[in-house]
Amino acid sequence: MLELTRITAGYDRRAPVVRDVSLSVGHGEAVGLLGPSGCGKSTLAKVAALLHRPDAGTMTLDRTVVRGWRHHAPREQRTAVGVVFQQPRLSADPRLSLRELIAQPLRSTGRRREVPAR
Repeated sequence: MLELTRITAGYDRRAPVVRDVSLSVGHGEAVGLLGPSGCGKSTLAKVAALLHRPDAGTMTLDRTVVRGWRHHAPREQRTAVGVVFQQPRLSADPRLSLRELIAQPLRSTGRRREVPAR
């Protein structure tokens, strides 16, 4: 389970893009963020994926409080959340099959046995 509690984040501490947001996502659940341009959807997704450290608030993954961000986070936490950003076609090689696109991150994180089921 992923829990974001009272997250405030942005790129300028004096003018955060996301203010006091809480969100809970269960195992296997997919969540879409909707809103106008510039409202903080991508920033919140980056916080959830451990790609951006929030200015305030806490994040919990499987009942463990996240203390490290980006490469400072443990591997299990870094790979627990997947994000499809606004232009997902730019992040995937169009020559690969859907099966390969799903299998690639599983293999790179040591979860080869999950490939057939996924």
